Amino acid sequence: MRKGLLITGGALIVLGIVIFLIGIYLSSGITSGVETLVTGARNETLVPPNSSITIAVPENGATIMIIYNDTLGKPLQVIASGPGQLETEGVEGQYVVVYVPETSRARCLL
Repeated sequence: MRKGLLITGGALIVLGIVIFLIGIYLSSGITSGVETLVTGARNETLVPPNSSITIAVPENGATIMIIYNDTLGKPLQVIASGPGQLETEGVEGQYVVVYVPETSRARCLL
């Protein structure tokens, strides 16, 4: 009986190790896929003082997310040209703006 229990325990340990390694392999594929999407859409712009940048939202329901930092440590003024949901929040020294317009063509000004 002890021998059978030992074999069963060893098989469960080996199975656990195999499942763990498969999980690591699959999660690395998901991470690299998401990283490719995020880095492919990256756009950096320097906004000088007393000026603004306009971001156009091409279609209704499209979400635009802007992540920025400010050397003065103050959030920029955000103006949306149309109705929609606008959220601004400071996270670890950076500011995140998310805008979802309700009209087909809208703009977001920083």
